[in-house]
Amino acid sequence: MSKTFFTENAYNVLGLDSSASEKEILKRSREIENLLKIDEIPEYELDLPFSKEVRTEIKVKKAAERLTTPDKKIIETFFWFFIKDNTDEKALKLFKDGDYVGALETLQSKVTASPNNFTAVRNKAVLESLIFTEKAQNKYLEASLKSWQTILTSDKQWTDFQKVYKLNNPDASDALFDNFKKNAEKNLSSFYESMSKAEDKPEIYAAFSKRFSAHSDSFERDTLDPLLNKLDELTKRIQKYNIDFDSFSYAEHDKYISTESEDIIKKFKKESDKITDEIQALGDKIWNSSKVKVVRDENAMALRRLAIEISNNSNLVKCPNDKKLLDELLTVAYNICSDGSVAERKIEEDQDGSKELDKTLRKIRKNNENVEEVKKKMDRAAALIRSHNFDGALKIIDECLEYELGAEDVAFLRDLREKCVQAANKKDSDTVWGIIGIIVLIILAIIWAVNTFGGSTTKSSTSTKSASEVQSICRSSGINSSACKNAQSNNNVTCNNYSGTITCKKK
Repeated sequence: MSKTFFTENAYNVLGLDSSASEKEILKRSREIENLLKIDEIPEYELDLPFSKEVRTEIKVKKAAERLTTPDKKIIETFFWFFIKDNTDEKALKLFKDGDYVGALETLQSKVTASPNNFTAVRNKAVLESLIFTEKAQNKYLEASLKSWQTILTSDKQWTDFQKVYKLNNPDASDALFDNFKKNAEKNLSSFYESMSKAEDKPEIYAAFSKRFSAHSDSFERDTLDPLLNKLDELTKRIQKYNIDFDSFSYAEHDKYISTESEDIIKKFKKESDKITDEIQALGDKIWNSSKVKVVRDENAMALRRLAIEISNNSNLVKCPNDKKLLDELLTVAYNICSDGSVAERKIEEDQDGSKELDKTLRKIRKNNENVEEVKKKMDRAAALIRSHNFDGALKIIDECLEYELGAEDVAFLRDLREKCVQAANKKDSDTVWGIIGIIVLIILAIIWAVNTFGGSTTKSSTSTKSASEVQSICRSSGINSSACKNAQSNNNVTCNNYSGTITCKKK
C-alpha cells in the first residue's frame, strides 16, 4: 500500500469497475497479458488518465492474483468505483477529461439527492482520493478524509457494502468482513503515509491521524521509529556533553560560556526543536503516545541539565547572554516534555526559579547603577564638607538615602548625616575640623561600602574589583599580590580596600 494505493488498484489495472464478476476479471487479465506480449497496450472505456501507465505484464498478473485472493479482493473492491448508473459513468468521464470539479459536483448531487445511497458516497471518496493523488491540495485532502471517516464509522455503510459485495461473491464469510472492517483504517493509512512522504509534507499524515487512530504496518518502521532513534541519539550526545566555561579573572565565579560551547548548545537546541517538530507534525495521537512520551521526556531532561549547568557556573550578572540561553533551553525542554510528567514539573520549577533570578539580577544591576550614582554624589559631598558647606552636604546625603541600598549602607549614611548636622551646629572651629576629619574617613568608608554591597547577591555574582585592581591594592599596601590572590581563590574570601588598608573576609 502506498501512493499507488488508488492508482494501481487491481480494477484500474484491468480497466474494470468493482462490480465485475470473477469471469470478467479472468477474461480481461488474460486478454491484456496476451496483448502486452506483442507490445500492444490496450485501452478500455473505464480507463482513467493514468490507467495505461500502470498496465504492465507484472502489474496485470499481480492485479489478477489480488482479485482471486479473498482477503485482498475485498480491499481492492472497497477502495474502488462501483458503477451503478449513468451518473457514475458521467462522473468518471468528467474526471477522465480533467474536469475534477464537474466530476465531484456530479457525485455530490447524487449523494445529496439520496443520502442513503452508500455506493455513491464511496465513489465520491475514491474520486477525492484520486484527485488528491494528482493535485496534493489541502482541499482534496480534507474532503477525502472527511468522506472516508463518514464511511468507516457508519454501520449502515458497512451493512450496505456487505450486501452488495455478496452479490458477486456469495462465498464471502462474515469473518472475512469482520477482519476487513477491523483493518480498513490501517489499509487506508498507508495511502496518506506514502503521500506525506512523496510530497514531503508531514501535515498530510497528521491530518489523517487527527481523524483516525490506526497506522499501517510500515508506519512505525519507516516513519516514526527513525525519528525517535534520531531524537534518542541526540539526547545521548547532550547527556555526555560538558559545557566549557571561560574566565574573566581568577575569581571562582567569574565565568561565562565559551564561544565554542555556546555554538554547540545552540545546535543541540535547534536539532531537538527540528526533530520534535517532525514528530509532532504526525498528529496529536502519535505525539502523546506512551512510546513517544518516554523519548520526549528524556530529551527534555537532557536540555534541562545544560540549563542547570549554566546556572551553576556562569556569572549571569555579567553575562546576560548566558541567562538568555539558559531560558531558551528551559523553554524548548518545556515544549518537548509530556504533559503531567516528572520532567514537566521539574522544568516548571526551574522556570519559576529563573523568573525569580531575573528579579534578583535586575535588582543587582539596578544596585550597581545606584552605586555609581552614590559614588558621584558622595564625591561632591566630601568636597562640600571640605569647604564647610554642611547644608549642601546634608542635601546630597539625603538624596543618597532615597536610593534602594543595603541596610549597612543606609546605616552608614544616616550616621554620616548626623555628624554633618552636629558639625553644622558647632561653634568651635577646632571641634568642627576634628569632626570634619572623622567625616572624611567615614566618606571614604561609605564609598567602599556602597561600591561593594551588591556584589554577592547570587551564586553567579562576583567581587566588583578586577584582578589587576586587587593586586594593585595589595602592592600599594605592602601585601604580596600572589598571597592575596591565593587567599581569594583558595579560601573563598574577598579582599577589599578600606581607606588604603587591605581587609579580607569570607564571601
